[in-house]
Amino acid sequence: MLSLFALRKLSFYSIKINEITFKIHRVYSKIVQSQHKEEKPIYILKRQDDNGNIFIIGKYSTIDQAQDLMKKLTQNVHKQHYWIETNS
Repeated sequence: MLSLFALRKLSFYSIKINEITFKIHRVYSKIVQSQHKEEKPIYILKRQDDNGNIFIIGKYSTIDQAQDLMKKLTQNVHKQHYWIETNS
């Protein structure tokens, strides 16, 4: 026969094991969901100044948005180098 103390310890560890199992399952579910999520392309408009420094001007969900701003920025008298990169 197990003593009352031993039963309480056993119950305590059983609860802890269930909590840890739940946490592991939750983390695993997040990993699986992130792997199945489709990445939408992001278009990043960048600029390089006269000293060679590169700056991110903005991030856009469509190429048209990025190109529109790039056209506006290249109309200035002082020309900078602009380009668009994508994450995909």
